[in-house]
Amino acid sequence: MGAQLGGEHAHSDRPDGHDARRPPTDDTARLIHAALAALRPIFREGLAYQKAGVMLGGLQPRAGLTERLFARYDRDRSERLMAVLDDVNRRLGPDTLRYATSGLARPWHMRREHASPRYTTRWDELPIARAM
Repeated sequence: MGAQLGGEHAHSDRPDGHDARRPPTDDTARLIHAALAALRPIFREGLAYQKAGVMLGGLQPRAGLTERLFARYDRDRSERLMAVLDDVNRRLGPDTLRYATSGLARPWHMRREHASPRYTTRWDELPIARAM
């Protein structure tokens, strides 16, 4: 997996793209922690930041990954937590539960005028062709 911050590209030299210090993960809390750690050295107090982005590369299915032998990470606990968050948000609406680092107030809204069509993944947005 690669990461681009401040115009600099950092990546692992390993052929599988993994950084031995940061094993691959799909855990939101670990991803937030890694993002904050990467931003700390380049953040400057008082600057008016407008937006940020994340680019992910080298993605692969979890089934092909092996666990670290001496990892101090409880994957089962993490998976249970993520399942609860997803279940609550699915039942009670998006962002009912979220990580505090995502902000409490959201004064901005995503602009959707250039969004790609979702009819490949949403049945209710599938175009209807009518013959005359």
